[in-house]
Amino acid sequence: MEKFIKKFEVFVDIYKDIENTVFDIIDNNFPLMAIKRADNINKENYIANNYLSMIFLGIYKGIGLSYDKIIFYGVINYIARGIVTCADNLFDQEHKFNFDYKKLSNTSPRAKSTFSIILLQNVLDIFLEQKVNSMDIKKELFNELFAIGLVEAEEEEDKDKILSPKDIIEKVNFYRGSRLLGIAFIALLIVEKKNKKIEKIKTAVLKMGMGLQLLDDISDIGIDVKCKKRNYLASVLAYSYSLNYEQLKIETALQNFKEKYKKEIELSYEEGLDYIRKSIKSLAPFGFFMSASELDKLVNFIIKSRQFEEFFPKQNKEL
Repeated sequence: MEKFIKKFEVFVDIYKDIENTVFDIIDNNFPLMAIKRADNINKENYIANNYLSMIFLGIYKGIGLSYDKIIFYGVINYIARGIVTCADNLFDQEHKFNFDYKKLSNTSPRAKSTFSIILLQNVLDIFLEQKVNSMDIKKELFNELFAIGLVEAEEEEDKDKILSPKDIIEKVNFYRGSRLLGIAFIALLIVEKKNKKIEKIKTAVLKMGMGLQLLDDISDIGIDVKCKKRNYLASVLAYSYSLNYEQLKIETALQNFKEKYKKEIELSYEEGLDYIRKSIKSLAPFGFFMSASELDKLVNFIIKSRQFEEFFPKQNKEL
């Protein structure tokens, strides 16, 4: 295991406790929807699949929150991100997040995503029952989820329109990347409102979200173009070379696509890393548990774990 990955190990058990809190609520209240729990996990794969949530746990710990509070905010974030991912599955016909239901093994991914959204909403209601500020948290959370969902809805309405790169940043990735990560701080800003650090930390995390989304847009360009999904790199190519979606489909299918558009890919990659660099620099004063050089290794680890490393230039410099 990479040395920098060991820094995440302290959060594996905490994240398992968060998962088990959710699973316990489901088992105790919705036995038909009972979830299979993994008895043994490969820690490296587990970290790779949940690194972003563990980064949030590291931020929570860095600002001095107790274990119980870390679990509280971690559960809310787990539920919110699950709802967003399942909704995204329905828009994009994917199945990135889904519970391993004991009695729904033969159910379609779309049906599972629908079940999961309904289930997670009910789990949130039960989890927040009789908690202080519960209604404020739910109201702000779903206002934010709705704002993010509108971006997906608008994409459905006008699939042939290719937005400019500037509009992708401001009108799409700001929601799909930045504000999606900002969900992790909605409950904190309500309950811990006396802690003036949190708004600054959230601002830093929004930059990280933008950077990670730009990296996703590079790796997802092929499928995004086929589905006419808004994508920053696709927009850069379309506006640089006057390409429509049909032409983009042809170009992204070329065997030499990465070589032909190496300049644009590398510029998008550097732009994404620049957002992440700025994010980590801003998080450093707040006890963030990773250094810039360690985050550099993390980015490469993520790229490798998602099996799209061939799309990215080799990173030789520290963030």
